[in-house]
Amino acid sequence: MLWALLVLSATANMVVSGIGVAPGVNLACGLVTAACIVGLVLVRRRGHREPGPAPGPYGGPGQPRR
Repeated sequence: MLWALLVLSATANMVVSGIGVAPGVNLACGLVTAACIVGLVLVRRRGHREPGPAPGPYGGPGQPRR
């Protein structure tokens, strides 16, 4: 959904800039575009966390029992 909104708001921003509509509309489209970019970066960062230590054979972290 964020990708679709990003494409839509970026396109709207270009069109509004090209035809010279009120600056408030251009600013609003730019803010939505920037918010989508920030949201996509946050989603990407949350999905790619560094893995912790591998669990041992008994379910706990660390070395196996001997």
